[in-house]
Amino acid sequence: MGKTKDITLFGDIEEETVQRIYDRVQELNQDKEVDKVRFLINSLGGEVTSTVTIAYILEEVNKPVEVEILGEIGSCAAFLVCMLKNQGCKVACHRDSKFMIHTSRLEGNYANFASELKDSVRSIKGANKIQTREIAKATKLGKKKIRKIVDGERDYEVVGKKIQKIGLADRVIK
Repeated sequence: MGKTKDITLFGDIEEETVQRIYDRVQELNQDKEVDKVRFLINSLGGEVTSTVTIAYILEEVNKPVEVEILGEIGSCAAFLVCMLKNQGCKVACHRDSKFMIHTSRLEGNYANFASELKDSVRSIKGANKIQTREIAKATKLGKKKIRKIVDGERDYEVVGKKIQKIGLADRVIK
């Protein structure tokens, strides 16, 4: 019987997170005793580019991957879990786990940078389109409801068994 090993993502999703997860995947792909990988996540999100990169890196794991939501996932972290489910990963959550999605937000001071603001808005619209597609595919929420969430200013949150009810989690850990 083989071993299960973990890859963890706790906290912000950023460039350093990408490198750490890449290194861990390379290590686990070389370990012949490992036959299953758990991706443990508790994150409120971070950078979109880093999020997508992590999804592609985890797609390269040469063993089955199960995602386990430990606390809460929000924003880009929720997007990441949806991407992983769409790649074929099983997803588990705990009865008190939280799933939260919302519109992408601008950060920083763009008051004197009209062209940068215009480019950022275009980027956010593109990110929202991709997030809507991936979240709709991974859940039962439907594109229309997700568009309302990502185009609006309200957060959408579900907890525990409701994460399974909307189709994201395959099972709830008690």
